[in-house]
Amino acid sequence: MKRFLLLWVCLALALTVVTVLVSLLIFHKIDVRYQSFLELALIPTFQAAVVAWLTSTFGFAGIMRAVRETLGLRLAVLVLALNVAVLVVGWVARTEPHIGLVGAAGVHLRWAGVQTLAAAMLVLVAVPRFRSRKEQAWLWLGAACLLVVGSNAFSPWLHRLEALVPARFPTVLNWTLVYGATLVVVMILVLGVGGVLAHRSDLAGFHVDVAVAAGFFVALVVAASFFLHPYLLEPWASVVRTALSMAAGFMLIGAGLGWSAVRRPEGSGDRPAI
Repeated sequence: MKRFLLLWVCLALALTVVTVLVSLLIFHKIDVRYQSFLELALIPTFQAAVVAWLTSTFGFAGIMRAVRETLGLRLAVLVLALNVAVLVVGWVARTEPHIGLVGAAGVHLRWAGVQTLAAAMLVLVAVPRFRSRKEQAWLWLGAACLLVVGSNAFSPWLHRLEALVPARFPTVLNWTLVYGATLVVVMILVLGVGGVLAHRSDLAGFHVDVAVAAGFFVALVVAASFFLHPYLLEPWASVVRTALSMAAGFMLIGAGLGWSAVRRPEGSGDRPAI
């Protein structure tokens, strides 16, 4: 996933720069329509996805192997099954105020928060098993990041970050600076955790990568929606809550697999306990 994100950043920057230059030099104006924004966001995404697929970063064989190994782990299957059950109930009863995805969605946000906090605790308890100071630092920072993100489900703090940017800036720019920077920091720290855990368990690294991919998808949907409205419309609000819940679930599985792997001697071929 790290390679995919680097590819996306490079491709998105190149496309944006070329588009702006062509617009200014040839058409003498910059196209700020919604269609142009979507093209700048989605074209690099598909390009990076194709490159990642062809270079086996997320090749079909690797994905199927990870799926087979995951289905052989009872606790991992249990986490996935619970996520699917909660989300199915949320979609079936979408307009119900307590358990529906369209309502306040407190159950779904808190369920994602619980999984994120549990993943943070598993990362924390795995820290002493790593000897490298660099690896320990990544795990400490990643666990702290997960704790902070998970706590938002119970004590919302994200919306308060806008106060960090001077009010004289346009609202859209405030959101871009604050939430964009927050997303980048979270992605970097979670990828760092995934890289450390992958040294002991490839499957753990895979699940963390899937969690990051779900988070990236959420970022695209939110950015596309907020370009037109300062809130999420349906069905996109439900799609975002679904992706966040699944991201938290995959992060929990990845953290659990990493914790299980470091309980055994490094290089041991024993089957993970989770």
